[in-house]
Amino acid sequence: MPAVKRINLGPIGVFHSADHPKNNKAEQHDIWALTPFKNAQDFFSRDEKLVDDAFIESANEYLNSQKTDPAYTRITSSFMRAFDGKPKLEIPIKGKRIFELREYQSHNELKALLKVQMFNEGEIDIFNATGLKSVFFGQTLIGPDIPNLTYMLVYEDQAMRGNNWQAFLKHPDWDRMKNMEIYKDTVSKIVARFFDPAPYSQI
Repeated sequence: MPAVKRINLGPIGVFHSADHPKNNKAEQHDIWALTPFKNAQDFFSRDEKLVDDAFIESANEYLNSQKTDPAYTRITSSFMRAFDGKPKLEIPIKGKRIFELREYQSHNELKALLKVQMFNEGEIDIFNATGLKSVFFGQTLIGPDIPNLTYMLVYEDQAMRGNNWQAFLKHPDWDRMKNMEIYKDTVSKIVARFFDPAPYSQI
């Protein structure tokens, strides 16, 4: 976190799996990180900017971990493009929070693009109108289980989540959009994960 601050990246979100029935038990020890970039070049040049003398010195124990006792098993990454309807990351709720990461998988690339269009053409507006607080929306360009889009919501608690989703499902604009022929069968699978922010997370 100090290193990415030196190269003006952030805010950085760091999350751990919450105690929630929907979460995958195999992921309970995973660490999830969210890093926003202003453009693709910032992403491509991140590592070479990070690895300076200060980073190597402060991360000495981590960088010199032995293969018999590694710091982690493997890293899995996704590279996403922000939606036109929400081009910048937001942190809409302060204090105690629970985060939900939702992944919408599609059975082909056209349907995936149409679901992104659906969000941009009105679904994000319905989220805003019904109190669903979003952190980001991203179209996954590189990563596992593509084609998919991924977005993150934040709530004060599970009661807030339930109330806001009920309001969303009852909203007349959602009833209209979900029945439009162009948007039918755009999602083949939804994966939801619930997170608690790490104490040092900037999100």
